Amino acid sequence: MFRSISSGKYKNASSLGVKGPRFNRETGQWENSNVLAAMMERRNNQYRANNPFDVVPYLVTSLKKPSHDPIFRKGIFTRELGLTMRDIMKTATGRNYISLFMKKNDMFYGYKARTDGKYSDVILNIVQYELDKDNKKYEGAVGFAYREGVVELSESNGKLMINIYTNHSDIEAISHELFVHNAGEIEDIIQGFRRGGLDEAKKVQKYSANDDHIALRDLDSNHNGVKMYKKLSEELENVNPKYKKIFDQIEKTNLSKYSDLK
Repeated sequence: MFRSISSGKYKNASSLGVKGPRFNRETGQWENSNVLAAMMERRNNQYRANNPFDVVPYLVTSLKKPSHDPIFRKGIFTRELGLTMRDIMKTATGRNYISLFMKKNDMFYGYKARTDGKYSDVILNIVQYELDKDNKKYEGAVGFAYREGVVELSESNGKLMINIYTNHSDIEAISHELFVHNAGEIEDIIQGFRRGGLDEAKKVQKYSANDDHIALRDLDSNHNGVKMYKKLSEELENVNPKYKKIFDQIEKTNLSKYSDLK
C-alpha cells in the first residue's frame, strides 16, 4: 500500500524517562532493548516506533509533485502524537483494543503484548498528516487526498489492512478516530474478511461517518465505538486530570457541531 522512506540514527529517549538500548562489549549483548526507548527513535522532534509489526504508524510531511500524492514515512509519528498514544496505552480500553492487533512481544508506545491478539493477522495502519511549511499550501489542491477521519480497508499479501487517517495529534481527536470511527464494527469487518475477503469486509461496513457523529452527539450506548470512546475518556482522566476538561468541552461542542445531522 505505502511507499515509505526512513532515515536517522537511534538516540536516547531520556525525555520519556527510560534508558535507550546500549551494546555491552563484554557480554556481546544489547541491554535495555525491550523497553520504550528500544521501540522509539527520536529524530527532529519525531518518534519512530521501531518494532510493532501489525500496528504501524505512518507520517506524511511532504507530497510528490505535481501529483500531490503523499510520501509515507513508515514507523514515525510526530512527538505530539507519540505522547498522545503513550497516554492512550496507559488505559485499559486503549491497551485492550490496540493489543488485539499485536503479536506476542510486539511493543507499542510503552506496552508490550503478552500474547498474540485476537486480530494479530490484521494490520492496523495509523496515518498522520502533518505537512511541512513547503507542502502545507497544497492542502485542498487538485489531487490532494484529504482523508481526515477516513477508515479505509485494503488487502496486502492476503492480510486485511485497516488504515486510519488523521490530521491531528491531540488526545480527543485520536480517541475519536480510533474508537468512534474504527472500533464500533471492527468485529463484523474482520469476520467478513475471513469469510469472503475484502469485498465482503466492505459490505458489512454499516456506519457512515455521519452515523458515527450522530451517535457521538447523542452518546448512543448502542454504538459500540461511542461506548468505548466514552469509557476511554473516563480512564484518560485518571491518567491526566486535565483531560476531563477537554472531554467535557468537546461533549458540548459535539452537540452544536453535529446538530444538523439526521
